[in-house]
Amino acid sequence: MGKGTRAVGPACLRGISNARLNLFVGSTALTYMCVSAVTNVLLGLYFVEAGFDEAFIGGAIAARTFALAAAGLFVGSLTGLVGRRNTAVAGIVLSALGYIGQVLTGIPELVYAFSVLNGAGYAMIYINESPFVAQYANSGREVEAFSFCFAASMGATVLGSCLAGTVQSLFAADSLRKAVLLFSALSLVAALPMLRLKNVRSRSGNGWFNFVYGLGLVRDRKNALTVLFNFVLGFGAGLIVPFMNVFLRYKLGSDSQQIGNIMGFAEIATVVGVVAVSWLARRFRKEKIVVVSQLASLPFILCIAFSENVALTMLATFIRNALMNMCMPVMSAVYMEGVDDDDRPALSGLINAANNAGRTLSALVAGLLIAGMGYEATYVLAAVCYLASALLFALAGRAAAGVRCGTCK
Repeated sequence: MGKGTRAVGPACLRGISNARLNLFVGSTALTYMCVSAVTNVLLGLYFVEAGFDEAFIGGAIAARTFALAAAGLFVGSLTGLVGRRNTAVAGIVLSALGYIGQVLTGIPELVYAFSVLNGAGYAMIYINESPFVAQYANSGREVEAFSFCFAASMGATVLGSCLAGTVQSLFAADSLRKAVLLFSALSLVAALPMLRLKNVRSRSGNGWFNFVYGLGLVRDRKNALTVLFNFVLGFGAGLIVPFMNVFLRYKLGSDSQQIGNIMGFAEIATVVGVVAVSWLARRFRKEKIVVVSQLASLPFILCIAFSENVALTMLATFIRNALMNMCMPVMSAVYMEGVDDDDRPALSGLINAANNAGRTLSALVAGLLIAGMGYEATYVLAAVCYLASALLFALAGRAAAGVRCGTCK
């Protein structure tokens, strides 16, 4: 934390939060609320209502995740040129425009183009999230700061998922399209608190080809293992996460309100897991927490796929979300602690690129699997990927203590 930053907030956050961190967390939370409403609930249902099949939806998801992966290689450069804050603000605008464009055109090629725009914009926000938190965290309280940011984001995600169906019900005709437009417009407000933060440029980001510098970081064996781990993890996530809302409609016959509530309660389970993992991180090795949580999620992934009981499917969804996402703050903290501030955007971009490259490939595979074999096949393959990533992380932790990883979602 920089000099002159005073701690503020409720008593439970004293020593963790401060004015600048709170501004960033507020901006991030509003962004996550709007993204959750659109991505988790509304957009996929809009595509189905508009007459697009699962193969097309998989292509649109792949276009977005490809942009996330590709943009990750260049965001470090952009951050160096225009600054961390300005990059995030531009990402907020581009992400909103991408959502708006997808529902205002019925031309498949343009939907793909706006999906790319949305993905690139979101990458500019997401990749700078960990560097922002690391920059503003109070010294010695980094894990708690990451947990605070993550819990706030998940709370906002819950709110967005639950509000999606309610907002849609306010409109009599063309309700899904109008709800997407409303949440997209609201997401632009997240730029206001971000603009109050200091704009920071990283020295390693000077030049549009900073991604070459970033690629050089994988010469370090720990960084290389991090990138590989995230690719496998991303491939597994891309098989099921983007299709969850459509799957729940197919599996449970749920409407958008019910799907929003299910997704919202699943994120509540994640928040509970994050609170628990902050306590666990002080008592167990961080690598063990990640491996155990991923392995423990496998039975619940298979239960979601094959259970015919609605209540059991919902419960398995809640537990699966918590187990797979609870380790994110711990891993973000470990990853940032081991990297120089100037190198953080570059390595964060590589991790993001690897994770989303896996998601891009698996979204295409998932669309074909669903069309040919049904939704259950994607869950089985995802379980295999999560098993492989857990074993990979265990081996990496044994071979190189302190291996760093990115998102576990």
